[in-house]
Amino acid sequence: MLVTSDITIAAEDARIGQPALELGGGLLSPTWQLLVGPKRAKEMSFTIGGWISGKEAVEWGLVNRAVPAAELEETVLRMARKFARIHPELLRINKLSNTRVAALRGFRTAFLQGAEWVAMSDFAPALAEIRQLVQEKGMKAAIAELSGE
Repeated sequence: MLVTSDITIAAEDARIGQPALELGGGLLSPTWQLLVGPKRAKEMSFTIGGWISGKEAVEWGLVNRAVPAAELEETVLRMARKFARIHPELLRINKLSNTRVAALRGFRTAFLQGAEWVAMSDFAPALAEIRQLVQEKGMKAAIAELSGE
């Protein structure tokens, strides 16, 4: 999951976004707000089936960098090798200090609240209707019907 990864490298043409059906609510938006700001987080949350490219995700601050797909594995391995040169004890301390600052900014609280919203949405009548539609017509037909496509 993008929001809980320490470092994220994406292919430039990656498709990062929301599922084509609204099957829950509130997990990503609260945490994305801390990464990309409230307006962009809401835009993604309200745009079911919406997505941005890896390049856009870098511009938004959602991923660290985007590279051509053919270079993705080598880029990740090169970075991992650099990180592996750091003494494990110092790397743990560095990671902990960054994690604590993220917690002070509200990341942990936002993530936990997001999990609560998802649990609550599981009992929403609207979600039951969507699940019933998927069961009756299948996923592709339900997506087509609900997306207006």
